Amino acid sequence: MTKGLPVLFVVLAASLAVATPALGQSVLQVSVTANGATSTVAPGGSVTLAASGIGQAVLATVTVRYTGAGSATITSLSFTGTSAMALVGAPTLPLNLFPNGTTSFQVQYLPSTGSSITGQVSIGFTESNQPSVFTFTVNGIAPDLAFTFFVLPNGALTALNPGDRIAFPATNLGSSASAVVNILNRGSAAGSLQSVTLSGADYQVTGSTAPATVPAGQQVSFTVVFTPHATVTSSGLLTVGLNNGNTIFFLSGLGTSPNLTVFYTLADNNVHPLPDGTMINVPSVDINGSTTVTIHIANQGTGGGTVTGISLAGAGFQLSGLPPLPLTVAAGQELRFGIVFAPSQPGTYTGTLLINLSGSSISATLTASTNPPNFAVSYALADGNVRTLSDGTAINFPAVDVNATTTASITILNQGTGAGTVTGISVAGTGFQLTGSPLLPATVGAGQNLRFGIVFSPTQPGSFTGTFNISLGGRSISGTLIASTNIPTLAVSYALADGIVHTLSDGADIGFPSVDINATTTATITIVNQGTGAGSITGISLAGAGFQLSGAPQLPATIAANLGVRFGIVFAPSKAGSYTGTFRIDLSGRSISGTLTASTASANFTLSYIDPDTGNILPLTNNSTLPFPNTVAGTTSSITLLAANTGAGTGSINSVTLGSSASAFQLLSLPPLPLPVPPSQQLKFGVRFSPQQQQNSTDTLRVDFNGQTTTINLQAQGIQSQFTYGLANGTGTTVLAPGGTIALADTAVGQTSSVVVSVFNFGTGDGQISTIGVTGQGLSLTNLPAVPFTLHPNGSQHFTLNFAPAQPGAISGQLTVGNDTFTITGTGIGSRLIYTYTSAASAVPVTDTGVVIFPPLAVGNTENLNFSVQNTGTSAATISSINLAAPSTIFALSQLPALPMNLDPGATVTFAVGFVPNNTGSLTATLRVNNSSFTLSGNGTQPAPLPGYQFQGPSGNQQPAQQPTLGLTLASPYPLALQGTLKLTFVSTVFTDDPAIQFASGGRTVNFTIPANSTQVLFSGNTTSMALQTGTTAGNIVITPAFAMQGGFDLTPSSPNVLTLTIQSSAPQLLNASVTSETLSSFTLVLNGYSTTRSMRQLDIQITPKQGQSFSVTHLTIDVSSASSAWFQGPTSQGFGGSFLVAIPFTLSNGSTTDDLVHRLQSLSITATNDVGASSAVSVSIP
Repeated sequence: MTKGLPVLFVVLAASLAVATPALGQSVLQVSVTANGATSTVAPGGSVTLAASGIGQAVLATVTVRYTGAGSATITSLSFTGTSAMALVGAPTLPLNLFPNGTTSFQVQYLPSTGSSITGQVSIGFTESNQPSVFTFTVNGIAPDLAFTFFVLPNGALTALNPGDRIAFPATNLGSSASAVVNILNRGSAAGSLQSVTLSGADYQVTGSTAPATVPAGQQVSFTVVFTPHATVTSSGLLTVGLNNGNTIFFLSGLGTSPNLTVFYTLADNNVHPLPDGTMINVPSVDINGSTTVTIHIANQGTGGGTVTGISLAGAGFQLSGLPPLPLTVAAGQELRFGIVFAPSQPGTYTGTLLINLSGSSISATLTASTNPPNFAVSYALADGNVRTLSDGTAINFPAVDVNATTTASITILNQGTGAGTVTGISVAGTGFQLTGSPLLPATVGAGQNLRFGIVFSPTQPGSFTGTFNISLGGRSISGTLIASTNIPTLAVSYALADGIVHTLSDGADIGFPSVDINATTTATITIVNQGTGAGSITGISLAGAGFQLSGAPQLPATIAANLGVRFGIVFAPSKAGSYTGTFRIDLSGRSISGTLTASTASANFTLSYIDPDTGNILPLTNNSTLPFPNTVAGTTSSITLLAANTGAGTGSINSVTLGSSASAFQLLSLPPLPLPVPPSQQLKFGVRFSPQQQQNSTDTLRVDFNGQTTTINLQAQGIQSQFTYGLANGTGTTVLAPGGTIALADTAVGQTSSVVVSVFNFGTGDGQISTIGVTGQGLSLTNLPAVPFTLHPNGSQHFTLNFAPAQPGAISGQLTVGNDTFTITGTGIGSRLIYTYTSAASAVPVTDTGVVIFPPLAVGNTENLNFSVQNTGTSAATISSINLAAPSTIFALSQLPALPMNLDPGATVTFAVGFVPNNTGSLTATLRVNNSSFTLSGNGTQPAPLPGYQFQGPSGNQQPAQQPTLGLTLASPYPLALQGTLKLTFVSTVFTDDPAIQFASGGRTVNFTIPANSTQVLFSGNTTSMALQTGTTAGNIVITPAFAMQGGFDLTPSSPNVLTLTIQSSAPQLLNASVTSETLSSFTLVLNGYSTTRSMRQLDIQITPKQGQSFSVTHLTIDVSSASSAWFQGPTSQGFGGSFLVAIPFTLSNGSTTDDLVHRLQSLSITATNDVGASSAVSVSIP
């Protein structure tokens, strides 16, 4: 991208306007007198005014002399370029000058900064009515002296303002501290250092060059040395004489003195002084042990002291924690190290210590020795009592069972002050062995002990003897071992369910209590060892159907003294009857055998019925009569019977039958027979009476209980109803028979339909109705008479049956009038919507205001659920709206039907609900179907991490003013579509941004996408690369990527890899040169280029005349540093980076000739220079 530079052209055209040396002479001669010196200025020339300092005025007198032969008239005097200069004392104009006539005026320069400035004086005049202008440049310069200091050797550089303090660090007496004072001339003119003087006996100046000149941009330095003579705070004054006055600084420093004190501590932490010649008695330690003497060197003075050397001599002693020496110990601090005494063999040790301090030394003697051991040996048996074990001792072990163990615990205690050694331990004799013996030889420290055991573990009964030996350092202990085994006594008993314990001897009979079939009872056998030694069970056996062992131990089983074993003999009959069996128990030395007898428990059945009028349970005995209530012909009545087992055993009901298969009686609710009935259980069944006409009916009921039959006589009466019923619905009356059906008209939900029920007595006697009631959803009765009531012959009564359905669908109910019943049917008309959604292939019902739950899903993935609406009503439903309560990017509806729509009864409509989480955590929305609402709920989980990525294209150092292209790819495909940005930041090394550094698409941020399952970044237009402009300013271009899912979830790594491109500081680049505004005697040279440092020092122009022509000057060097600073530091240049456009007007003259002077030139060759170097030359021909 290219920008024009019109403003730069104007600024530099004024700042760099120079003329070539004149080929003739002006009729005016101008001289300038300033600071006591006078110089002549040629047309287009310059003069420099140097101020002595900022705020110090310089007055220059300008004298104008007319050197022509006629007369000249001064018509104008003007000054342009800077407000720091002004014309003063100008004469009244116009002013005529005759040959050698003069006039004068003054230019005043009052600098406010040390920077150089430039202005132009223009003298307008006429000669022979020909106007002309004499111009020259006035350069203003001034020094700006700034002070800094730092304390040697590594102090921070600190700015100094007049009146500030130079603080020296605390310094020991006899030593010194130095501060270097720098005077930097930040101005444009040379400054003057006239003198450096000090007050204060503790301060001296070294390295001063005063008086000295300080050129612009240079500095001079000198050193102030602080040498204290007392331990007090010292003050002084530093006076620096400059060309415009004196500057004063305060000096301060503290004199200090060290005081090194040496002391030591032993293991008891008590402090002991350590003067020269001290003897240090080190506490005794064990062989291979260690103890430390800690030496402290504390500085109790006010200044640092030096430890120059520490040495130690003597076997068994060594230094610990010693820092590199020499070492300075600051005031209030201390140096600490250790002397370690670590003997490897017994004896007495000596050594010497020498500490060299600044100005003194301390020596000390070290003495130490090792500790002696003293062994005491003891043993303890199972009773825990400790006994001394001396040479010749006999250890008597307590008796134990065969295959059991007992241990004598041996303890070797070192009661001395030094470590001792156990060299050997041995045991001999059958049944004895060592346990826990240490690896020998073993060292036992002072106050420590060593333990091991001698174990007696007999494998057969009897008495045992053995020996032992313990070898200690310098002596040994030996003795005898004595032990024997115990004798068992086994007692056997049993207990039945009553818990009474019976002795079980050989030949005994165990008689079990009776139990039910498939039940169990147990005889618990207990074997207790009442002896002192262990006994054993070698065998347990059992014979006989219905008997089995329970909890028998694994054999052979050992029973320790005072312990027992318990198991069971279980009687578990599977059928009724008597059972016998045998048992045998084999013990160590004897056996016990006997018999087992048992039988099952018997059942006892009773028969009863539930009175239909009272609900009471009444018994039935064999050949008794069961009466039924009178029953209207064409209706039924039922009685429930109970067959209960009140015995202790399970019984069987083999059959239940009626005497006649064609009677008016029927059996109800009978299970498959035969049926076992456990104790306390019962069988419930029914007998129904269904008369078809008015008559008496009888039959017999036979029940087989365990092969015994119980017979019951059934007796009932079929009767005719004395009441007649009618049903009036507004269109007529319909006769209704008892037991018939009342079919109500279809009724809309929320509406009510009614019929009038009439009851007539067409008999010859009074009839009474005790109850009127109705059951069934939506059914009710109104206009009811008070009950009970009596209907006389030909009398009637009326009431209303109402149907008000609360929901659509068929209903059924029952109307009861006295002893007569009627079935009621009806249909509620209306729609009813139910809702389900499909999750994991199963339908999940959901009600209004319920929650639709999506399975957890990684951010960016998609999950769809099918949501169904079904009409389970009896009329069509209108669905007018299906939507989300608020717009959502997380949940979406699809496959919606055209709305509004009618949903017929039994029909279903289904649509999809999509879930695409854009963040982690719980996410919700509201689904609305008509006026029903449902919460959509899902949980977003962490997506797959972003793969690594790589930049394609340039890296490292880049050339300015270029357009390289770059791309970006993932290390592996990502399963979801991504979006992102590349952000460009520029870190200038010349403290100014360059807006030309941007992406070719414009701006410093560019968007990109990465399709799902792809690795390639795509920019606008699906291109795989993006160009960027490197600009013309030195610095670092940093490209930082950011990645996100389509929903905005950020996948950018916490520390993303970036691409850094470096534009280095380099020499200027001249892109082109041209000649414009050409006349016979003038032209303008235009240069276009850039400097990445945003600075220029000079332009060098080589002039090449045409063949045969000559010029007195063919090379020009133009200082453009001021103009460059004005341009690049000004606000206008901020939009152009390091680019510049220079316009240099040339005016050629040769006396008063009007010849064509320009075309005597062949060409110009130009180079530009900055602080880095010079550009390549660019040439331009003079057309």
